[in-house]
Amino acid sequence: MTWQLLSPMKGLAVLIVVLALCTPICIQCFGQDISISFELTVPYDADTYDTFNKVEDDFGAGAVFPYKLLFVPTTDNICADDAGDSGATVSCESLAASDVGSCGMFCQSSFDQINTVLDDLSNIEAAGYTATGITTMAGTDRYITFDDYVSAAEHSIAGTATSFDSSIELLYKSSCQTNIDGTGGTGAGAGGTDTTDKVVCQSAVYQLDLDVDPFDEDGVKWLKKSRDIMDKYNKVPRAAHRDP
Repeated sequence: MTWQLLSPMKGLAVLIVVLALCTPICIQCFGQDISISFELTVPYDADTYDTFNKVEDDFGAGAVFPYKLLFVPTTDNICADDAGDSGATVSCESLAASDVGSCGMFCQSSFDQINTVLDDLSNIEAAGYTATGITTMAGTDRYITFDDYVSAAEHSIAGTATSFDSSIELLYKSSCQTNIDGTGGTGAGAGGTDTTDKVVCQSAVYQLDLDVDPFDEDGVKWLKKSRDIMDKYNKVPRAAHRDP
């Protein structure tokens, strides 16, 4: 057999036959999709696999692997158009439960810009999502407005808060990132001027639960498209984002 393969013509013929037999199998490699889906990382008969499928059916796979979207104003005067609103002052101070130096991005102008980003993300065809943040809450079919927070603050002060008022107050506490800003003063305790201000809602975080596995083909497509959208908004004075 070996001496026959050493013959150029016979060896070439054998090579052609082998390639012809292998081609239908090898060509399938070009059609293989790369995936890091969670379902491919555990045995199909494992309890973990069954649990994941049940959670996916009831809540969506994104509930297991949610994304965090952080909104940070690119300008210090994002709420300049809302300045002087007495209702805004009441709402801001009531939710902060103390004196504040600034309400940060806690205003309707900021809410509108956040909602614009969320609308763009919802137009991505690869997957849908459920968002939970300062303007969105499960069980509501509309965006929560700043007037809703003003009403909640007024009701809280009057002792007539409703369950909806209490729900969006919890939403505020879980979504808004409050920070203490210091401008370098010596501080009241040292005989100087205390220049430390409490900035309410200096940034806002949202949780996004996709209705597909974030690591399968559709989930990865959604992530890539969402990054393109975020890049667009990073170039204008609206909001910034951070991946988890």
